[in-house]
Amino acid sequence: MLTGKPNKIENLVLSQLQLGPQVITGMITRLKKRNPRLTKQGVYAMLRSLKQQEVVVIHNGSASLNAAWLARVEQFILETQKHYTKPQVMSGHFAILHEGERVQYTFATPLTADTFWTHALMILADVTHPTEPFIAYNPHCWFFIAHTESERQLAQHYNARHRQYLVTVGSNTPLDKAIKKEFDGIERQYVMRDEPLYPEKPYYYFNVVGDFLIEVWIDRNIAFALEKFYKQMTAATADVCANLNTLVNSRGKTKVVISRNQKKAEARKRKLIKRFYIPSSNRW
Repeated sequence: MLTGKPNKIENLVLSQLQLGPQVITGMITRLKKRNPRLTKQGVYAMLRSLKQQEVVVIHNGSASLNAAWLARVEQFILETQKHYTKPQVMSGHFAILHEGERVQYTFATPLTADTFWTHALMILADVTHPTEPFIAYNPHCWFFIAHTESERQLAQHYNARHRQYLVTVGSNTPLDKAIKKEFDGIERQYVMRDEPLYPEKPYYYFNVVGDFLIEVWIDRNIAFALEKFYKQMTAATADVCANLNTLVNSRGKTKVVISRNQKKAEARKRKLIKRFYIPSSNRW
């Protein structure tokens, strides 16, 4: 959160303050519901640290984010975006790929791959045609369970640019159905297939954004374990979510390939797009 080494308590406090000024005692009660192991002393210690860093202002038993810090963060983001969304300054960066070119990355776990994957998709939202939607095919969209806030931010990133977020999954198990609440049916749409698009490849995922194609192959052993897990679980309980997070954080090579291939991207888009509602103003 731009305050040094990531800290779970820090992230919880800042995510609560993101909603507006908070009476500290009430905030602690709400945070303890999210994380019963959290202590009052831990929250107060974090607030003192954030106050010292001029991130938080505390007055009369209430805490709020420091407007000056927010302004610095906003300026940091604006300056950074200039360099990350103008690909000509990034020699070798995936956003400057020419037609027919590709670049490959490897990661130790699916979860660490997803962090970069989300980062890449956010950048592509700013360098592709503004009417193009986000299109995804996943054997299962475990991101909303194991990497919830990151995936919500990705969907919001596209929706804020008036771009649709369209996801297809290859199954309709109870866990697949559990994330339907994340979709509104218009800006965010979700299709659950009766059968996977690639039955023999439960490890294969892809995204299309304009003429960019992101293809991801997660470790096969993890992929088959995910299939078994999704078939066995009947509800997205706290324990199930924790076990899923552990599974996708298991070590196993995940490969991410980003290519710019208009013909291939269009073919993948056609495989999926017919089951979604596309307003006439969004048609490309």
